[in-house]
Amino acid sequence: MSNSGYLSIETLWQRLEQFFAAQQWPVALRPGASEAEIAAVEAALGLPFPTDFRASLRIHDGEDWQQGIRWLDNAMLLLPIANILTSWQEQQTYYARWGEDEYVDDYQDQGRIRNVIFHPRRIPIAEQEGVCGLWLDFTPGPAGIAGQVILDITECEFIVLAPSFHAFLTRYLELLETGVYFYEAETYGQVIPQNLDALHSGAIHLVEFYRRLFPLPTRSDDHENRT
Repeated sequence: MSNSGYLSIETLWQRLEQFFAAQQWPVALRPGASEAEIAAVEAALGLPFPTDFRASLRIHDGEDWQQGIRWLDNAMLLLPIANILTSWQEQQTYYARWGEDEYVDDYQDQGRIRNVIFHPRRIPIAEQEGVCGLWLDFTPGPAGIAGQVILDITECEFIVLAPSFHAFLTRYLELLETGVYFYEAETYGQVIPQNLDALHSGAIHLVEFYRRLFPLPTRSDDHENRT
């Protein structure tokens, strides 16, 4: 997206909330986290959040897991900041057990993602039934970008959805507003993408399915969005 179409995190959330209201979706977003809460979690992680994700946390500190519609793909919910930390801490027990030596030069998604499931520099931001599905990845492969948003599409396979949280939220808003993602009540009871039957039938590979939903910008395009 060029600068002329750039929307701030605040505007993105305003548009999302307007969309939820128009669709009468009871999305249970939490109030924003405080600066002190964010700083405390950053200190525990040993890693600062990107500016765009920090701004998002100040607006909405994740979602209420006991209420509301699941508006993200795969029935994921945005993690409150306290849950980001506890989920990350749990994942580090697995990292300490398995490490990454075996896969140190092994990559996924055309070199964008290191072939390791858990890592201290991979921050969980959304989960489905306690299983993480979305991360901010600060240990990218040689073709990746630090801070990229990655999705696990199988137990051990990942794909980059966007080069930043801002880019992810921008694209997801577009997919919602254009009806590519829609609420399907009868079978799934959640928000799903169009053409899901083609995926389930094997007519399209999982990686290609998500790449069509989330085409990646060129590095020059992403640089424009960050400036």
